[in-house]
Amino acid sequence: MVPIYPASTAGQAAYVAEHCDAKVLFVDGTAQLQRIFEEWPRYAGVARIVTLGIAGNGALPAQKASLTAATTSR
Repeated sequence: MVPIYPASTAGQAAYVAEHCDAKVLFVDGTAQLQRIFEEWPRYAGVARIVTLGIAGNGALPAQKASLTAATTSR
């Protein structure tokens, strides 16, 4: 497990996820989820996103989803 600070920028978070070969992301809140989607192409190795503190909590397949829970293919 490699933590990413909540205050990290989108680029900083993507760098850490890329270089630690993250497969699962635990995301707390829509602000963090938005930062992930800003750099989404850099998260190619991620297989699952687990959302915490977001309506409709649960594990999302690693497909880019809008914040309204609609999903599209990677």
